[in-house]
Amino acid sequence: MLIRFTTFCFFIVVTVSITTARAEWNHPQTKKLPHQHLGPFIKLQDGSLLAPDAKQSLISTDQGKTWSSTPLYQEPAKFQTSNERALIQTKKGTIILAFMNLAERKFNWNDKLGGPQSDCYLPVYIVRSTDNGKSWLTPQILQDHGWCGAVRSIIQTSSGRIIVVVSQAIANPGRHVMLTYYSDDEGATWNHSNMIDLGGSGDHDGAMEGTIVELKNGRIYALIRTKFGRFWEAFSTDEGASWRTIQP
Repeated sequence: MLIRFTTFCFFIVVTVSITTARAEWNHPQTKKLPHQHLGPFIKLQDGSLLAPDAKQSLISTDQGKTWSSTPLYQEPAKFQTSNERALIQTKKGTIILAFMNLAERKFNWNDKLGGPQSDCYLPVYIVRSTDNGKSWLTPQILQDHGWCGAVRSIIQTSSGRIIVVVSQAIANPGRHVMLTYYSDDEGATWNHSNMIDLGGSGDHDGAMEGTIVELKNGRIYALIRTKFGRFWEAFSTDEGASWRTIQP
């Protein structure tokens, strides 16, 4: 009987511990959002809030209390916005959403055969709106080859250039590299930089998940995730067209 009782008590303790660990806690000075929209969120020039969803753009005119939706894609069966995405409204009012298209996703990685295989594919697109998110133009493919693991950062520089950070999986050995795409015409056309290749081997190795900011002196600073035990950084003196200073 003692053994059974001890086992029962242990079961209660474990159950309580698991339940407690799963309990939700919110800081007393915070208020839970009335929705589960993932974001990112931007404040538009007309004062409304905008966030992307898998196939919709979401707009709130009451500071996030309620949201209305507008289709992002004219052909929704062909597109699904990735959870990792980057969003900006330019000084001239163009909204640009950069994303990986999950509708075309195919992951095929084999370290013994060099990493990403020829059909390992996740392309990057941008889609734009010129009327504060009321309607959206046809998506434009930005990176149409290979696998992109992350799109997290997009900025507009003081000169008006748009820069978005992407990654790309390359083979032999398989790893990720980082590069930037940039546009001087509100996202209508794009060029890309050189690759930042830090080496490594594996489907979560290399230069990953970069974020960028413009410094006061006009240089662009990139912070890069690695598996080397520390972040790396890179600097561009030509607004993301090339990266020359790359260091831990």
